[in-house]
Amino acid sequence: MSATRKLAEFISGLRYEHISIDAIAKAKLSLMDWTGVTIGGYVSGQNDMDSMINALSPFFGRPQATLITKKKKIDVINAALINGTASHLLDYDDVHMGMIGHPTVPVIPAALAMGEYHGINGKKLIEAIVAGVETECRIGEAVNPEHYATGWHATATLGCFGACAAVAKIIDLEADKIVSALGIAGTQACGLQQSFGTMCKPFHAGKAASNGILAAILAGNELTAPQQILEAQAGFGKVLSPKFDETKIDNLGQPKCWPSSTMACRPFS
Repeated sequence: MSATRKLAEFISGLRYEHISIDAIAKAKLSLMDWTGVTIGGYVSGQNDMDSMINALSPFFGRPQATLITKKKKIDVINAALINGTASHLLDYDDVHMGMIGHPTVPVIPAALAMGEYHGINGKKLIEAIVAGVETECRIGEAVNPEHYATGWHATATLGCFGACAAVAKIIDLEADKIVSALGIAGTQACGLQQSFGTMCKPFHAGKAASNGILAAILAGNELTAPQQILEAQAGFGKVLSPKFDETKIDNLGQPKCWPSSTMACRPFS
């Protein structure tokens, strides 16, 4: 089974009752941490965030998801983009050294925006967060440290896969469609370290969140996509890294395997 298919099957099959108590606790902690750094980003970066909101406001769609601190609802895709940007603005968000990036700033804004639109409960949100973080960190472990050393901003490039997985979980995509969703996410993967020190760095996180949403909803509506985006010769793993260790996609979290999974055994810093 290909690496892309393994991830898709894992995402599709994951259920709240499969998740260890430790992983649930870490997901909750990450959600609280994300909320704090997002509020801080909106407050400390008020001028930058207001400029972004003002630039995009003529294009906002239906009120579907909340802009944090703004008491305002806008369309899901722009809400994820803007909230995701704010959450990475201070650069105090959680870190995973296998990913060499910040796992929750692409995943949680996508999950919250789509989750609010669909009216999901807390257990479904935890499922989405765990699926998203496991996905992006496992791919990260397969391509790093070479991927990051090449100059890619892993929060952006890997984050779009994580956001895609989280949203796929929320909208209950079947495995075949998740394979396509990962393909759509992977073809959007971008983000260069040359942007560090500018507002484009936090923008990467927001863009990964919105790209992940696009990937899942387009795949859900039958947009055709590559089926081996990770492992193919011209796919993510071999193009964006000098190496791709496909074994890192093995032993994904299952009911009896969660202690060996990325989120269950490696605490965020």
